[in-house]
Parts: sequence; C-alpha cells; structure tokens
Amino acid sequence: MPNAFKLAILGSMQVVLASGCGGEPPVAKMAQVEAPPPARPKAPAMQMTSELGFIDPAATKKAFRALDAEFDHCEEQAVRKLAVLSGELKFFVRVSAAGQAKYAYLIESTVGDRDVEECFVNVVERATFPKPQGGEAEVTYRTNLKASPARPATEWTADRVAHLVQRARNCKDGSSARYQVTMYVGPQGGRNGKVLSVGVAASETDSDARVTCIMHAVRSGGVPTPGSWPAKVTFEL
Repeated sequence: MPNAFKLAILGSMQVVLASGCGGEPPVAKMAQVEAPPPARPKAPAMQMTSELGFIDPAATKKAFRALDAEFDHCEEQAVRKLAVLSGELKFFVRVSAAGQAKYAYLIESTVGDRDVEECFVNVVERATFPKPQGGEAEVTYRTNLKASPARPATEWTADRVAHLVQRARNCKDGSSARYQVTMYVGPQGGRNGKVLSVGVAASETDSDARVTCIMHAVRSGGVPTPGSWPAKVTFEL
C-alpha cells in the first residue's frame, strides 16, 4: 500500500477519534409531531319528542257526534228548567294514550246554567276517543244547544250589571285565567229583578273554588228588573 494512502487513512481515523473524545456526540433533532387529540365520544343522536300526540280531526268530530243523544238529554233538562235557555259551548279535552278523556272542561259557554254545563262535561268525560298517535293529545270542540226558543231572552250588555261584574272579578284573586259568565235575569216585582240562572266557563282546570265564588257573587247581588220577559247577559273576567 503506498505511504500516501496509508497516511490519508490514518488521518481520517484520528479525526474520527478526536471527535469521539471531545464530549457528547451531537444529537440529531427530530421533528416534533404532536399527538392527536383524544377522540371525543360520539354525541348521542338528538331525539325529538313531542309532549302531545295527534288525533285526526275528522275522527275527533265523529267521536263527539256520537254523543249527540246524551247531549240531547242534557238539553231537555235545560229547557224544562228555563225555556229561554240557549247558547254555545266549547270543550277542552285531554285524551289519554288509550283514547279516554283524562279530564274535560268548558273554556267557553254562553248557555248560562252551571248544572246544564256540568251535564255536558260529564258526558264528554265518559266518552271514548280515537287513540292518539305519539302520546296524549288535547282537543277542542264547539257545539250549541239545538233548541231555539220561540222567544229568546232579551239581550243585555254588561253595563246593566256592572256592580256584579266587579264583585265577580274580586273572586279571581290574582288568577290570570279567563272566565266567561252568562246569567239570566227575570222579573221579581217593581224595579227589582232576580237571577234565574248562572253559568261559568274557565280557561283552566283548577278553577272550582273561584267558579263557586263567582257564582255566589253574581247570585247574591241585586239586579234590575228586565220587565215582563227574562234577560240574558254575558261578560268576561
């Protein structure tokens, strides 16, 4: 081997040895790769539920029409009690998933007789309705007394009994519910009249105590005479 080549190899070895003896070997820098974030748990699919189910309006109407015979019985009692009795009723019914009325009440009524109104409500509470789709359902239905008196009661405006309206309003006792009151007034003699009948409809279910108060307030106040024929007046609280 030529001397020049030996010297070249020897020199290379010395360089390598010298770099190895002179401290820590250089550390190659590695690219820092961030670890992927932990996988988030998959959110459950949003479930949309409806509080109320659905009843076909046509089927609901048919269910109410099936009550006509019982409604007629209530009406016959009403007419025997007061010949001029007339008016409309609007029911609110909560129907269970099984198709039964959980509760029912009148949210509007211009019939003007509490006993007759309760007769109608009792019929509806015993009724069977189509089973709602998707849970309990709420339905409303409007009907009216079929009988049309030969001579209807004289219509009064609420100002004729303004003092009774105020007395009845005190019964609300801060309630936000709406009450519809209808009353009939008959002659008693002289300038005095008398309350013949009173009916009350309420916009909520838990109104029995306030309804009782309203009926007492209306019945216990004096009224002017309507003359020789009964008068009818409806007002809201």
